Amino acid sequence: LFIKSIETEDIRDEHGVPFQIFYGVSENPHAFWSIANARKIIGYAPEDNSELRFADLIAEHIRVAKSG
Repeated sequence: LFIKSIETEDIRDEHGVPFQIFYGVSENPHAFWSIANARKIIGYAPEDNSELRFADLIAEHIRVAKSG
């Protein structure tokens, strides 16, 4: 994300502002922050999905919470 932000030739927005704010988050289906702008402007592509990576741990937390 950092390197792509520096190496992209022109990251000006539609108003000519010469900077952007990009959220470098993983590819989660329930993500709060949008990465659409980072994908479009600098070609950002997350390398992982924490929901899949930690699925077993999430399931265990849910099981414990439901058991009271």
